[in-house]
Amino acid sequence: IHIWMGRLDEAEASARRLIALHDEHLRRCGRRLPIAAFGYARLSEVLLQRNQLPQALAAAQESRALAEPWQQMDALFESYTHLARAFHAGGDAASALALLHRLEYLIRDRSLWLTSMTQMEQARLYLASPQDPSGIERAYSWAAAHPLPAEGKLVFRDHALYLTHTLLMLHEAATDRQSAYNGRGLIDRLLPLLEASGAFGLALQASVLGALLDAALGEVDSALGRLLMCLRQAEPQGYVRLFVDHGAPMYSLLTRVPATEPTYAYARELLGALASPSPPTVSPARPAQASLVEPLSDRELDVLRLLATALTAAEIADELCVATSTVRSHTKAIYGKLGVHTRLEAIDAARGLGLIPSL
Repeated sequence: IHIWMGRLDEAEASARRLIALHDEHLRRCGRRLPIAAFGYARLSEVLLQRNQLPQALAAAQESRALAEPWQQMDALFESYTHLARAFHAGGDAASALALLHRLEYLIRDRSLWLTSMTQMEQARLYLASPQDPSGIERAYSWAAAHPLPAEGKLVFRDHALYLTHTLLMLHEAATDRQSAYNGRGLIDRLLPLLEASGAFGLALQASVLGALLDAALGEVDSALGRLLMCLRQAEPQGYVRLFVDHGAPMYSLLTRVPATEPTYAYARELLGALASPSPPTVSPARPAQASLVEPLSDRELDVLRLLATALTAAEIADELCVATSTVRSHTKAIYGKLGVHTRLEAIDAARGLGLIPSL
C-alpha cells in the first residue's frame, strides 16, 4: 500500500521490519519463514525504483529462494516478477522472460487471476524491449485477449490493465497519432480515480505516461508541465526507474527542464542515469519475420527465446511442458530456418534478425 501511495521510505521500512522478524525467528528456531518472501520482494521493488540494481537483484533472489519451497502462489508471483524486473533493468531481458515463462507454468490452472497478471507482466516486458518484433506481436496478442472495458466507469482493481494498455498506445504513438490521443484520454480518466484513492505512487506512473504522450503529440509545453509536477513529487522519495525506464523519449524531455526549476539538479541526475540513449526504434504496428524464407512458428519462437538463456534442453522442455525430444526437434528446425549449426550461431542470427533482444 505504501508503494501504491508513493511512500517508498515507509515501504522500505515495513519490508525491513518483516525481514528483521524473520531473522529473529531464524535465530530462535533455526527455521526460515517462507512468508518473508513478500518482504524481500517489496524491498527489491523499492531498491530497484531507486536504481540500486545489485541490491534489488539480491533481495529478489532471496525472495525466490524462500518462495519456491513453499509453492504458495502469491509468493511465487511476487518473487518471480520482481526478480524478472531486476534482471531486465540490468540488461538481461532473456533471463527475465524465462522467469516469467516459468512462473506462468508454475501457477497455470491454479489461479486465473495470477496467470492473467503474469501474462500482463510479460506484455510489459515485451513493450520494454521494442527491438524484439516477435515480442511486440505477443504484446498485441495479450491486449487482444485482455481488452479495455467499454466506455464507462474505471475501477481501481484494474489499474494495472489500464496502465499496460497505455504503454502499448505509447509504443504506437510514433506511427499512429490516434493511439497517442487515446492513451492520453485514458490517462486523464484514470488520474482522478488514482488520486481519489490516495494511490499517488500509481498516479505518478500515470502522469509520466501522460507527459510522454503529450510529447508524442508535439505538445511540448504540456508535456514539460506534467514532467515538472512529477519531478517535484518524485524527488523526495528518490524515484529513478520511474523515469529512466522510458529511455530516449524521457531523455529528450528531461533536457528541457530549465535551470531555474527547483528540480533541475534532480533532472540532471536522471539524465546521468539515462546516459546517452540511442534513438528509439520504431517498430511496425504488426511486426513479421519478413527476412526469413520460412518464418518460425510460435512454438519455435518460444524455444528460440529460451535457447538464449542458460537453460538446458531438458529445462527448456520443463518450461514449455513438452518432451526433451520435442525441444530437440524444434531446435533442429530453428537451425535449418536460420541457416546455422550451433546454439550460439542461432542466438547471434536471431538477434541480428530482431527475433530476440540484443543484450
